[in-house]
Amino acid sequence: MGYAWQVMRGRGYMHVCATMSASMLRLYRMMGIRWRKLGDPRPYWGQPRYPCQYDLVRTVQAFLDRGGDQE
Repeated sequence: MGYAWQVMRGRGYMHVCATMSASMLRLYRMMGIRWRKLGDPRPYWGQPRYPCQYDLVRTVQAFLDRGGDQE
């Protein structure tokens, strides 16, 4: 996710949006990757998915809270 963010920022993008299932949102949350739900779920590819936006600030904060800045 970090590399993808760098590439997108290098191309001038400011936001990342996607549709996410509830199970993927839980998995990303466990990994410390934060997505903000933008609305109610809608059916997509056979299951309800939420429109989401990648929350870089909360993701970085979760990473730092876990001691990710130490080498």
